Amino acid sequence: VWVDCVRARKPVIHNDYSALPHKKGMPSGHAVLVRELVVPVLRGESVVAILGVGNKPVPYTDDDVALISTLASLCLDLVARKRVEEQLIKSEERFRSLYETSSQGVLYLDAKGAIESANPAAERILGVTVAEMRSRAADDPYWQSLHEDGSPWRPERLPSQVALRTGELVRGAIIGVYNA
Repeated sequence: VWVDCVRARKPVIHNDYSALPHKKGMPSGHAVLVRELVVPVLRGESVVAILGVGNKPVPYTDDDVALISTLASLCLDLVARKRVEEQLIKSEERFRSLYETSSQGVLYLDAKGAIESANPAAERILGVTVAEMRSRAADDPYWQSLHEDGSPWRPERLPSQVALRTGELVRGAIIGVYNA
């Protein structure tokens, strides 16, 4: 009889379960069912779950429908959130692996251009630790930033500074860096 709420696409109360003509009965050992309230959980046009409660000592009411409907929706939202969190953790693990094992140096800058973190390749390439990098900004004169042809980048033209200033992505920039 739970499918009644799916067909109706709304909560269903059966306050006298034994009187239902279309019930199929219960499995062996199941508690006797006196009354039940079953609610569908809708997302868009689809019924994505149903939640039923049973055997309240007194008949179910519209107040119970509101409470159980809210509970069912919250439960589904929590399940969805948990799934997203699990996907986020997996994505973070994949990113972390790429970040840590990349042969390319990667620096993360804060909004002011200060170096927040760097991967091991950046430490190796630049010859300094992340702790030492954190005391400098990306446009610090300590770093000598060069174009592919060996000419120096002007600090205000550095892709990191352009991106921080404009908020736009800078693509295709190749920067050589060495310690002064």
